[in-house]
Amino acid sequence: MNIFKGIKILDLSRLLPVGITTKLFGDLGAEVIKIEEPKQGDYCRWEKPFIRQESYYHLILNGNKKSVKLDLKSQDGKKLFLKMVEEADVVFENFRPGVMKRLGIDFDELKNSNRKIILCSMSGYGKESPYENHSAHDLNFLAMSGFLSLLTDGKRDPAIPGVPIVDIMSGLSAAFAIASALFNREKSGGGEHIDVSMYDVNVWSLSIIAGKYFADQTANLREFAGTSPSYNVYKTSDERFVALGAFEMKFWETFCKKIDREDLIPFGKLTNDEGEQIRQQLSAIFRTKTRDEWIDFFKDDDICLSPVRELNEVFSDEHSQMRSLYYEIEHPTEGFIKQLSHPIRYANHGELEKRRAPLFGENTEEILQKLIIEE
Repeated sequence: MNIFKGIKILDLSRLLPVGITTKLFGDLGAEVIKIEEPKQGDYCRWEKPFIRQESYYHLILNGNKKSVKLDLKSQDGKKLFLKMVEEADVVFENFRPGVMKRLGIDFDELKNSNRKIILCSMSGYGKESPYENHSAHDLNFLAMSGFLSLLTDGKRDPAIPGVPIVDIMSGLSAAFAIASALFNREKSGGGEHIDVSMYDVNVWSLSIIAGKYFADQTANLREFAGTSPSYNVYKTSDERFVALGAFEMKFWETFCKKIDREDLIPFGKLTNDEGEQIRQQLSAIFRTKTRDEWIDFFKDDDICLSPVRELNEVFSDEHSQMRSLYYEIEHPTEGFIKQLSHPIRYANHGELEKRRAPLFGENTEEILQKLIIEE
């Protein structure tokens, strides 16, 4: 697929999930070159689990990329990097604010090499924040933004998500920002410095809840957190779970009628003690069948009921097969490995790029030798 064919991105990032930002572009035809510190490289290369010699974190996040070892702290390394910038469209980095300036490759310096360069800087709190030098990970951003307080019904402890939500949302937001800057450059002819704050992205993700808070600060802000009977998770007789998302009245009415409990119809969204009593009644009802028996029981009813599935079920599901959500590719040291597919389908742009993740520094000689010859 060639939507971004001809676009060159220099990727300085060294965090696990934000590698999705540049991978999205690589999937769509951009030339993505990972600039890796010569001794350790990208941190995710050394995170378990390994297949043989390579980390699966690295393999799944860095398909359709190249790898160049380059010491940006050395004068020669900096000189070669700026030479690469001359022909690049985007530089993506996730250092703390100020690091690029100390390295001598901040936006002003990059513009001297290429006035049309787009620099995307992703950091925890962004520039000009009282927290800009604070260390933090996904859990910290969830906590600071108020997001984590919403992952509870107010009676239980906050639940820590098993997925790095902020990293993924920030990676997608950065990809959107870069694509927007590339589009704008076609009109203006100029470059851009994009400042992506992972904290800000997380606060923005609370838009629906924030709107409710701005309107009424006393309102129940946890209506999506299992505080009501109609929007909750229930354990089944086989110690598995189903998720009931009957948020709208039409779904809730159908559900109540199907279980012969029309008396519950007026109380689906109650979040007080009476609502908890109804939730307990439903818990007892759901304990009378297995998970799959409940799914079969409601198979012809439009009520927003789903099984809580494990990953082995997800990847063996017919949807995953029909939509080709993953594929296999051969790697020189790891054999055949599974890769997740690009999540979006394009009717008019053919097949996606499907190249394996690069070995550490695999393309160094190929790319740097060309720069040296051109000098």
